[in-house]
Amino acid sequence: MENTSLTLTGKWVRQHAEKHIGANEKDPRNIPLRPCDFKLIPVMWRSPDNVVRGKYSGSSVLQLETFDDGILNLVIDHRSGAMPLSFWKTRKVRGQVT
Repeated sequence: MENTSLTLTGKWVRQHAEKHIGANEKDPRNIPLRPCDFKLIPVMWRSPDNVVRGKYSGSSVLQLETFDDGILNLVIDHRSGAMPLSFWKTRKVRGQVT
């Protein structure tokens, strides 16, 4: 991922914002995104708190802890030139170290 730029189109941001801002997520671990969470994507890209292997081959999840005890998650597909796939926020589990 070194020296790879991240490009998010307005369409990608709008789709994820409409789906997740203020949404009542069924998974109790999920926290609805706020508009300010999207402003943290460049920070996640440059210096995530944690990077974990994604569920799919060639993917990884960049994670960033937030001040409201949440963790932002950005899934990246490396097979398509570091394309962002998904973005969501979960509750931090007590004792969880990222």
